[in-house]
Amino acid sequence: MRIAATSARAKYMQYLESERSKEKTETKQLKRKALEEEIDFLKQKKMFLQTDLHQTNEKANDLAKEAETSKDINLFIQSHEPRKTVSEKEIKINTLDVKLNEKNMAQNLLCNPELLRKLQQMQQTIQQNALNSELGLQGQQPIKNESEEIPYSSDLPSSPSQQPVRYS
Repeated sequence: MRIAATSARAKYMQYLESERSKEKTETKQLKRKALEEEIDFLKQKKMFLQTDLHQTNEKANDLAKEAETSKDINLFIQSHEPRKTVSEKEIKINTLDVKLNEKNMAQNLLCNPELLRKLQQMQQTIQQNALNSELGLQGQQPIKNESEEIPYSSDLPSSPSQQPVRYS
């Protein structure tokens, strides 16, 4: 009876573990799909802005040429207005490029957990180096654990008689 109960419990635990892994894979797939949709949306938005930018630039050039041929200052002023919107649209395109790069990097990290682990290690190293440089530990042995507390000067004993007693 006892063997049957342990066997049933083991099967149930195995079932629970498989359900957890299914949920994890489903959430990863949903995240990946949402990220892909967002990347596609950003790409479409960028393409739309680029075509709009091109058309606006052509319009400004046409107005400038017409102003030169007719020697009309009002047309020249009108040709300057679309150029302002062109520069604004270029800024929007650049911000979209930055967002696209971030999303592509996030997508690569979702697809490659080894890359994510390496990135996290690099971030920890950078944080540790920043902490060491703040503490003036350049050239000295680095602090290995961030969770270790650094004592404040008021916490340090002022004389040898105030040294904490350690019992072995």
